[in-house]
Amino acid sequence: MTIPTLTELARQRAHVRRERSRRRAEAMLRHPASGLHTSHAPALEADESRLQQQLLDGEIAPAVYQAEMRRLAMLAKQPVL
Repeated sequence: MTIPTLTELARQRAHVRRERSRRRAEAMLRHPASGLHTSHAPALEADESRLQQQLLDGEIAPAVYQAEMRRLAMLAKQPVL
């Protein structure tokens, strides 16, 4: 049995973090409250799907995703002029 090097440990830790983040992102998207349900606003739906894809790809953090979804939800509640 060999002792893993610091590089191997760091690589494994980074892999575990990425995998955990990916699983968290997928679980967040499966949650019923994740969607805006704004069929009347195609632009908001496009933004929502873009954010979901960025979250799954790891381009944005889950906290950023949640903040952006809250912002989009507030925009969806505003009356259309």
